[in-house]
Amino acid sequence: MSVVGLSSGKSRYENVRASLELLQPELRASLQGKKSILIKPNFVCTRKQEAASHVDAARAVLDVVREHSKAHITIGEGAAQIPTCQGFTNYGFERLAKEYRANLVDLNTDRYVEIDLYDRDLKPLTFRLAKTVADADFKISLALPKTHDTVVVTLTIKNLAVGALIKDANGDEMMKLHQGYRSINMSIAKLAQAVPPSLVVLDGFEGMEGEGPELGEPVKLGWAMAGIDPLAVDTLATHLMGFDPGLVGYLVMCRERGLGEGDVERIEVRGVKDFAALRKDLKRHPTYEKQLGWR
Repeated sequence: MSVVGLSSGKSRYENVRASLELLQPELRASLQGKKSILIKPNFVCTRKQEAASHVDAARAVLDVVREHSKAHITIGEGAAQIPTCQGFTNYGFERLAKEYRANLVDLNTDRYVEIDLYDRDLKPLTFRLAKTVADADFKISLALPKTHDTVVVTLTIKNLAVGALIKDANGDEMMKLHQGYRSINMSIAKLAQAVPPSLVVLDGFEGMEGEGPELGEPVKLGWAMAGIDPLAVDTLATHLMGFDPGLVGYLVMCRERGLGEGDVERIEVRGVKDFAALRKDLKRHPTYEKQLGWR
């Protein structure tokens, strides 16, 4: 069974750290021999903390990873609303990188490799994939649970998949990805297979409901989870957010591709045994019913 570490408490840092410490054997084994580690936070925008990864969550990840590895660490993000450097500054990641001697990389200015995804007619459409993501030995997706305006929820898989695509200043690249509900879900699943996360961390101390991933309202959840099976983590998180994972297109497609465990009943949850008590039904995005058109 796939394992998810789940922690609940009143401290963001302690929740994230505890969720990772529940995975000590798996984490130690998976980090062995790795030379380059990428931590990919989520900055959908660079001026609204509720919509972005928190520096305290990143600090907890760095502290645990450093206990198991001396590999070179890069913190890389390509903000949807550029420039990314504003997010690094506004959210405290510049200071964090200096403290931990990590490199900061704006993925939107990175070298790239090309990848074919899907257009509206499900035909190949070429995108640019950041080379820093493609080349990293160990990829960590650090995200937060939010509702979404196109794919129901955005969690760890989507954070790394879509975040790895290079965006241009006028936003054309992101508009190019939004080719329809079915095509965008298929594109995310293909990206998840092309650049799979090695470890995922979901900081659910606070999430976002309603008009996510940017304009929604913050909602207190009080938990964090981590795992080396991204699909298992995102499936459990979707369930705790009050959504049916079977209605989230890219999760269904990742499961069909054999990318992890997509059945809540088959996930081993360490830490919080009565995880059902943490479930909170988040407000759906107003376009939720339309988003189910991926089927």
